[in-house]
Amino acid sequence: MASVYLDHAATSPVAPEALNRLHSLLSEGVANSSSAHSAGVKAAALLGQAREIISSLYPGREIVMLNTDPIGESGGGIHCSTQQQPASET
Repeated sequence: MASVYLDHAATSPVAPEALNRLHSLLSEGVANSSSAHSAGVKAAALLGQAREIISSLYPGREIVMLNTDPIGESGGGIHCSTQQQPASET
């Protein structure tokens, strides 16, 4: 019998589509999006695409990119920061 994981308080499974996309991006190599070389320009374009996708999912919200240089320099992994806001009462 397959198990069902119900404890999503601290973590949730990654959607297969997101995992596949992340794998393909990491397999292509990573670069500093502030660099002028071709890999940096490509990284900046990918960040722009990510911002557009996230903006389309949250219309009317400001999307703020966080500088994670200190995290990466200290050996950090993939991080996500969110600001939760209560649902508006209508």
